[in-house]
Amino acid sequence: MELFLINSEKLKVTLSSEDMSYYSLTSESIDYHNTETRRAFWSILDEAKHQTGFDAASERVLVQVFPLRSGGCEMFVTKVHSPTHTDTPISLVKARRSDGEYYFRFQNLTLLLKACRASKNHTDIKSSAYTDGEFFYLQISPSEEGENFFPTEFPHILCEFASPISAAEFAIAGERCTLIAEDDAIKRLCRFI
Repeated sequence: MELFLINSEKLKVTLSSEDMSYYSLTSESIDYHNTETRRAFWSILDEAKHQTGFDAASERVLVQVFPLRSGGCEMFVTKVHSPTHTDTPISLVKARRSDGEYYFRFQNLTLLLKACRASKNHTDIKSSAYTDGEFFYLQISPSEEGENFFPTEFPHILCEFASPISAAEFAIAGERCTLIAEDDAIKRLCRFI
């Protein structure tokens, strides 16, 4: 297991296929309503506290899970400061493509620009950027030839700066959005920071 503290609010956890076996997890069966999954998450978070100081015990957290081709997975654990109380301390999102596309929401323009800069080796991937005046969005699409392939590490890079959202969430936000860059957003925006 590899733990990387992105900042005081966000932790990246990489589990190998052996780690997944140790915690009795599979990418398909990860579900916070499952006792084994809950036990594994809290064990991982406890280890993260000891190794990195990331303490999520008294916080609500969002866990985004990205399966890896190797059989392992990457998890991004983000502390959620929500004014509304919930009985579920962990919200789990399995990051999956929707119709061959990924959608990401950024808290500000600086994070979008940093994500594009970190993705500079993937400027050939079709990408469009939008803003609704509050947040910034990046839509990653397959090529026009119907190719539905993305380098394994690519969506994970973006999760260091943004939160993946569903196609439905993007559609709702899209009603208020202004287009910033179409088709080659990463290529255009990676030069600004």
